[in-house]
Parts: sequence; C-alpha cells; structure tokens
Amino acid sequence: MPSRYPLDKVLISAPIGVAVFNYEGLFSAVNPAYCAIYGYPAEELLGASITRIFPIEMQEQVLRLHRKFLDAGGTLAGEWEVVRRDGVRLHVISNSVLVVNDAGERLRFVYVTDISERRRMELKVEDSEQRLALVMRGTEDAVIDADLVTGKRNYSAQWWQMLGYPVDAWPLDGQHWQKLIHPEDSDRISTGFAAALEGSNDRFEIQMRMRHSDGQYRTILSRGYITRDASGKAIRYTGANTDLTDYLRMEREARLFQSLVESSDDAIVSKSLDGIVASWNPGAEAMFGYRPQEMIGQPISVLMPTDRLNEEDEILARLRRGEKVQHFETVRVRKDGRPIHVSVTISPIRDQQGQVIGASKIARDITPLLLQREQLEHVAKHDALTNLPNRYLFSDRIQQALVLARRQKLVLAVVYIDLDGFKSVNDHYGHLAGDELLVTVSKRIKDALREVDTLARLGGDEFAAVLVDVQGLEECKALIQRVLLACAEPVLIGGHTTRVSASIGLTLYPMDDDSPEKLLAHADQAMYRAKKAGKNQFCVFDPGPPAAPIAPQADEWQI
Repeated sequence: MPSRYPLDKVLISAPIGVAVFNYEGLFSAVNPAYCAIYGYPAEELLGASITRIFPIEMQEQVLRLHRKFLDAGGTLAGEWEVVRRDGVRLHVISNSVLVVNDAGERLRFVYVTDISERRRMELKVEDSEQRLALVMRGTEDAVIDADLVTGKRNYSAQWWQMLGYPVDAWPLDGQHWQKLIHPEDSDRISTGFAAALEGSNDRFEIQMRMRHSDGQYRTILSRGYITRDASGKAIRYTGANTDLTDYLRMEREARLFQSLVESSDDAIVSKSLDGIVASWNPGAEAMFGYRPQEMIGQPISVLMPTDRLNEEDEILARLRRGEKVQHFETVRVRKDGRPIHVSVTISPIRDQQGQVIGASKIARDITPLLLQREQLEHVAKHDALTNLPNRYLFSDRIQQALVLARRQKLVLAVVYIDLDGFKSVNDHYGHLAGDELLVTVSKRIKDALREVDTLARLGGDEFAAVLVDVQGLEECKALIQRVLLACAEPVLIGGHTTRVSASIGLTLYPMDDDSPEKLLAHADQAMYRAKKAGKNQFCVFDPGPPAAPIAPQADEWQI
C-alpha cells in the first residue's frame, strides 16, 4: 500500500480486506487480504476501476453510489455480490469511510469481509425450510401410510372428503379406491406403481382421474415415498393425494385470460397505487408505441399530456376508495408524440383481505370512432350531393345570425333561390347530368356570396342563403345580381351546353319578423312572385301589396 496513507502497517496486516478508491472510482491502494478475497495481485488492481470486481449489470449502479458517497458523505455499507478474478461470484459485506487527505482529495476507504460460505449455508437452510414447508402443506392433502408387508393401511379423512364420500365409507383394504380410478388410467397406474416397488427409485409420482360422488372425474396427483429393507425390498409406502382439478381449471382459465390479454387489440395494463406500471400487453405496445421493457416500472403519467397530469391523481384517489372508473374518454400521448383519444375503464385490484393494492386498466383507441362521429355529424347537417349545409343546419345558422343581429343591431337578409329550367335539363339529359348541374351551380352561387354568408341546399333545385351584416337593400341587390349572373352562366355537361336561371326572393331583418321560420317562409313567398313575374329575377318580401319583381337588364338593375 502506498506510504502516503496513514496506518499503513495496520491496514496491510489487517485480516479483513481493505482498499482505497479515488473520486473516479480507481483503486489507489489494496492490502493483501483484499487481494486474496478477489484473487488479484495488487499490481492488477491499482489504477483499475472499481467496476472490475462487480458483475456487469451492477457496474453503473456501483459507480453512481461511489460518487454519491464521496459527494454527500453519510454511510455506505451492505452486502454485495462481486466477481472474483476467476469468474466465481462471491458474497461480501463492506463498510466505507470517507477520508480527505492533506491535498483535499476525497477518498473512500472500504473494509471487506468474504461471507460467501456463510451465504451458502443460509441458502441451504432456506432450501431445507422450503422443503419442510412443502411437506407441511402436504399434510393438508389425502395422506396414506401403507405397510406393504402386513397390508395394513391408514388413510386421512381427506381421502374420503376429497371425493365427496363420508369418512370410513368402506374398508381400508384399498380395493374400493382402485375401482374409482378412470378405466383409461387403471392399467397405467397399476403398472407404474408395481414398477416403482420393483425399481430402485424411492419416490413415486403419477397423475390420474378418480370418480367423485357426483359422478364427475377429478384429476388427482398421487405422490409418495417407498421405504425399503436392507435387501432393497419395498416394505412401506407413505404418500399423499392432491386434488388438482380446481388448480388445473384455474390454470386453464389463467392461460385463456392471458391469451385474451395477449391477443386483445385494447391496451390492458396493471399498475400500483402510486401509478407505476406493472404489466403491459401487446395491445398497449401497439396503441402507445412503447415496448413492455420501456414501460414496466415507469409511471403511467408518461402517457399523459402536460395539461392532463392532474387526471392521474384524481383516478388514483378514486381507486384507493375502491371505486371503478368506467368509459372515461380522455387523451394520451404516444411515444412518437402523437395524441390519441382513448376510452378508459379502470378497476381496483384487491388482495385476499379485500384491500386495494393496485389497478387494472383497459384503454380503447377511439380516434377513428371520433372521426366516425365527426363524419356522422357532418352527414347529418350537410347535403350529400353538394356538401352544403342542409335545412337542419341552415335553421341553426339563421338562429345564430339573428342572435348576433339583435345584440349588435345589424341587418341580415334571408334569400330563397329556385333554379329555372332545371327540370327540363334533368328530364332531357338524365339524373346524373342534373346532379352535375346542381353541383356546378351551387359552387358558383357560393363563390358569388361572401365568406361570412351561409348557402344551403333545401332540396331538389331549391337553395337558401343567410346574408349577415348587410348595409340594407342596396348591398343585397349587388349580391343578388352576382348570384343571378352566376346561375345564368352556361354549364357544359357531357359535351352539351345547358343553361338555367334563378328566381330569387329575399326578406330583411329587422324590417321583417325575427322568427327563422317566418323569415324563410317570407323569402319563399317573394321567390314565387319573382318566378310568376317571368323568372331570372328577384323580389323583396313586402307584407303590404305585392311587390314588383326586379329583373336584371344588361348591367343595370331596376326596382
């Protein structure tokens, strides 16, 4: 050991291993006892990293703890599994002391004792205790003690109870028990037991089916020990029968459940009450993009958007109260950062005493479902041919426009449009041509209006529009002029040029009623006046005498 350290002679001759490490985790000094424990000569250790004596899976942790100890002080002691130079793994107990030398360098003195032999003895004791526990558990099964020389047999009460019969229901000679064995198993059992008695193996184990008093067969595991005399002859058999029926059923159910979990498209996850993931099925991997090894042991909050982190606290609080969270729709974040809409059901997991110890979670991706919902809402409110708002949505738009007009004292117009000559085009060229004409003309009408206006198809060749925040009739006339000209433009369909025009009626609020239904009805009435007056023109609703229609003449409008 280098002479710059105090107590060199004491440390060198100490019966326990002593080593000194610098902040980087490099050996600065070792004594002979330390070298003997690890099987290294001193020259191989000095200057080497502390990680050399630890298994690879522990090396990062060891360095982290080493530097933390030197930075913060405190204590660092415990039992470790280490690797000797020849690869043999040892168990040691170590204690560390922080020392600052004259140069201000922080050093770690480590004192090590090899407890591998003691640990091996402890493991043997643990193994013996486990074996004893198995034997003790076996006493709860159906126990038999048979003298193979005299034929005397002793059965525990569980032999009868296991198969649903009253205790001592028949003689103890064993003949009746053999009759209860399933016919397909009988020869195999007899042959197997006879072979065990004649062989050299003292242990016997076999599985069979035995008939219960209810007529059903139970699966029984029979295990025993054969005692032999000095010549090797079997003289005694002590054994126990265990009913495996319920266990095998639960095992099958567990395998089925596991199969369902593994094959489910839903994310099925379990977590502790502090939100740490305990299991992660393939459905969860596919849904969220994380592999099981990336999520197990991590907080479930990894999946949560930052604005929803409080949800986990609320969910865990409900679970601790034993409540179930059902069909909770929320948003989670995939590994790639993409948000995903999910419907979540979370149930508490209880131990045998009924205490809540965790939670199981089933999450279903409803992002296509929400798109399927948005699409349905769109279909319900829009015309399938032109994709314009339908009558239902148009009524809502009028109502919204009226609310705004009342609040801000604005003028709005409701317009009713009916195409002139559409029926003849439809009859002459067919319905497909008629549909194409409607699509083209509706697009032209929409382009003629402003962005803030709403155009709707009410059905057939009838359209309606609500014009918001207009500056009275003069601005309406300009807009209607554009609509009339747009409708009158020729349309090329299937190589044929077709023409239609439009008859238009309109009414203004607040000059007219403030009921959406009446406004639309009045605009409809005005449209009929325009149509009767010769078509390709518009008329303004007037509750008094019939108003004169207004028709376009060249680039000029007349009233």
